[in-house]
Amino acid sequence: MRLLHTGDLHLGKLLGRKSRQAEQQAVLDEILAVAQREDVHGILLAGDMFEQRVPTPEVEAMLYRFLLAAQQQQVAVMLVPGNHDAPGRWRALAPLLSRAANVHVFSDLVGPNPDHPEKGGRRIIEIGPQREPLVVAGLPWVPWRAVVTGNALQEGVEQSTYADKVADLLDALADGAPKGLPLVLVAHLLVSQSLVGGGEQRLTLNEVWGIQPARLPEAFDYIALGHVHRPQSVGSLGRLARYCGSPMQLDFGETGWSPEVVIIDIASGQPARARSVPLVSPRPLSVLRGTVDEVIAAASGVADHHLLLHITSDLPLSQVRAAVDPQCPHIVDVRLTRVAVETERAVRLTREGGSAPSTRDLLVRYSTAAKQPLSDEDLNVFEQLLSAPLSGEQG
Repeated sequence: MRLLHTGDLHLGKLLGRKSRQAEQQAVLDEILAVAQREDVHGILLAGDMFEQRVPTPEVEAMLYRFLLAAQQQQVAVMLVPGNHDAPGRWRALAPLLSRAANVHVFSDLVGPNPDHPEKGGRRIIEIGPQREPLVVAGLPWVPWRAVVTGNALQEGVEQSTYADKVADLLDALADGAPKGLPLVLVAHLLVSQSLVGGGEQRLTLNEVWGIQPARLPEAFDYIALGHVHRPQSVGSLGRLARYCGSPMQLDFGETGWSPEVVIIDIASGQPARARSVPLVSPRPLSVLRGTVDEVIAAASGVADHHLLLHITSDLPLSQVRAAVDPQCPHIVDVRLTRVAVETERAVRLTREGGSAPSTRDLLVRYSTAAKQPLSDEDLNVFEQLLSAPLSGEQG
């Protein structure tokens, strides 16, 4: 059977003040297109479907259209809520989604439930045209209060307590799983030593939240992780565990990596295999720095990117925008640094032993930003004057 792993959609998230709903819809459409092209039987959705716990109706509608379209493609969806999602909302929706769209929601911190398998944290789900059985374990984001009591905090609980208890939940989901059937885990959690994307909630990236890679159970054929926005493999030899990453760069702290989904092939009695499929619909993000002319020159190579511009200039913002807007159609924000401030920073770096532009470089930057570039002859005169001793000095 073949599965697709994605998550951390963060539908409804703004970029500055800019809505990205059209891009988010395009990403969802592309994920469905990949699922159809790859003949996928199931989608593992690893949490943080929404940016806000109470999303707008328009944002909710995007996700529900996605789930219904997956059902029309005969693709089952297995999902867990993340730290941005409201577990109660998903708990209420679970019966409706399971009947209307073949969506299986794991919203509770529970183990297998023999009396009510559809409510357990580990279930046998039949997927694909052949109704092949797949054992799926789901672990939503675990709130601190769910595993660490107030009394324990007052008694000085060790930092490892939370991570150890989350790892114990994973062990409980792995123990006693049916033999001979593929077993996958979809979970929203932090694994220590992961490379973060840059746009995650910093509070939930503290190492106190992170379980050790060695605590990921080897019983699972594949572990589909969400929470960290940068795609990557985690764990060690013998564990096929991956963060799928967000399907689009979410803010300007997340430049430097490309979005993807993961395709997993699982066959009985054989190791699972995973490969990445890049997503091409999201518009990349870039940060450019320099004078007006330097930024315009650099922007020619990233004209289709969302841009954050840090510009050094003494011109009014309106004049800077008038110069850069025609050359950069997808500007999200322009932040100005005055030339005097940049000069002071360079001097401070020099005093502290750091690298800084030379005096000549500073003169070139200042004159260029002021739209009165100096000739080489003028620059030479300035350098001579600056190097000459002041009146009364020896030299």
